Amino acid sequence: MDANKTIWEGFKEYKKLAYVVRTGFGYCGIYPINPDELKPKKGRKPLPESDLEHIAGMQMLIRLFSWHYPEIVPKDQLDDFIFGAQIHEMGEITTGDTVDDGARDEVKKEVFETFEIRNYLHLTAPKEEAERGIRIFKEMQDKETDFGKTLFFFDKLEAVLQTIFYESMGYPGRLSYKENHYGGISERDKRQRDFTGSDRIADTWSYGFSRRVDKLNFQHADVFKAVVHAAIIDVRKKPFSWID
Repeated sequence: MDANKTIWEGFKEYKKLAYVVRTGFGYCGIYPINPDELKPKKGRKPLPESDLEHIAGMQMLIRLFSWHYPEIVPKDQLDDFIFGAQIHEMGEITTGDTVDDGARDEVKKEVFETFEIRNYLHLTAPKEEAERGIRIFKEMQDKETDFGKTLFFFDKLEAVLQTIFYESMGYPGRLSYKENHYGGISERDKRQRDFTGSDRIADTWSYGFSRRVDKLNFQHADVFKAVVHAAIIDVRKKPFSWID
């Protein structure tokens, strides 16, 4: 069994659930539905992706890694990884999602998100669980421990695999669309596009991901990059040239 291909296949099939509309609410007028939205179909335009779907994908990746790479996600750390995935976007309830393209104020974002997560946990969790969640999120943001880096890169890996998944369903994202419709692209976007020679975000984001795991001396970089390789080979039948 090829662990990397299995992780990709597990992620890909799980993510098809995002194409399945819950019919009971639609039939009763909460939102419109049509027969094409009752099951996944290649070529059907995807619905806007929510933070909750991203979190679900991240949790599934963590679970898949725990099965195939237990040295990366040991059983005694699995709940901490899942907890971190569940809370890491809570600050965006107030701010909304901001693009990780090198242009945003990372310090301001981290301070605000930590404040929001702390408030959420102190309102909802027992004290010891609130403190554990805050510690986990801080480790993820600091990226100094193996656990913190791994959790951080699960977040980034999910996004890269999502670009490849969208491409597999007939919708490759392109930087030119962002450039033409949303006021331009960041300097980092431009550098990544120039290096890869590609406008597709599966290319530019995977290149940025590869650079980032190497720059932070991530212990499990080879495995994470191998999963990306397995995904793009499945979709395009050839690997990225910039991921060794």
